[in-house]
Amino acid sequence: MCNNDKQPGLRNQLFRTVGSVMFGLVVLFLSVLTLMATVPDEIRANGPITAQADKTAYVVVDLENGDRRIRPITFTDQITYIGMLLKTDLDVVVNGDASAVCAI
Repeated sequence: MCNNDKQPGLRNQLFRTVGSVMFGLVVLFLSVLTLMATVPDEIRANGPITAQADKTAYVVVDLENGDRRIRPITFTDQITYIGMLLKTDLDVVVNGDASAVCAI
């Protein structure tokens, strides 16, 4: 007698793998939505940040390899998020009109 119930076939393994991946993607998507919903509007806005006097801020960049770079910057005028990155000593590559970061 042939009993195929003890060893799942390739098809069953594929369905389980795809199901696990889909579940992981759904959890990731819901986590991102939750984080976006909890960020205050003034932080989420892409507009400039205004300082009243010399202010110090810390730019934190998490790199793909798991390294984290923390750089202090000072500013007095309005500054954008990209402007903050450009004030660091990191190699920041932006597009032609400096409206998007291409690489760090």
